[in-house]
Amino acid sequence: SLLVGAAFVSSPENRPWAHVAPIVALVAFSAVAGAFHVKSTDVFWHLAAGRWILENHRIPSSDPFRFTSEGAAWVDHEWLFQVLIHGVERLGGIPGLVLTRSALALALAGVLLAALRRMGTPLPETVLVTFFAILGARPRFLIRPEILTLIALSLFLLLLRQFRHGHLRSWITMTLLAVVWVNLHAEALLAPVVAGAYLLGAVVQDR
Repeated sequence: SLLVGAAFVSSPENRPWAHVAPIVALVAFSAVAGAFHVKSTDVFWHLAAGRWILENHRIPSSDPFRFTSEGAAWVDHEWLFQVLIHGVERLGGIPGLVLTRSALALALAGVLLAALRRMGTPLPETVLVTFFAILGARPRFLIRPEILTLIALSLFLLLLRQFRHGHLRSWITMTLLAVVWVNLHAEALLAPVVAGAYLLGAVVQDR
């Protein structure tokens, strides 16, 4: 927080590090925000599902785990997340999962920084807004598919803004992002809703 405050009271001409210090502080904070013990027991179910998919070379269509409902129909819409974290766990164990979560928190901060800077937001305000966004989202930094939705949604909004400002190829990236996202977390259903609301708001604002 001292480094963030330094960006406000320092003159960039006299102190060139004033632009670097808040970024360094934000990177350190974001990394630490994702570095805590595994608190969600869901992660072990996701790991088991990922292992089952790789062992059977298919996505399950029925529940193979719960003895009370074994064989019940199951639409595993988070299969890609499960395969990915199973791979991480095999390579690095639980510490590897924690490091991955820390890296995802950094990725979220990076997307938010990029979006705000492209909007022309001054660096001090950009750092503070991103700081409070990461701080507010930290309770949801669990090893669950939801953490990928936080990144995907932020990236989707950034691409929407680029599309609105004439970067027509960004719709291809948005489509590819949505295809991957829908196999990571069910909240990918937000993509068309967010896109429709954003573009409708853009039309209203232009008029």
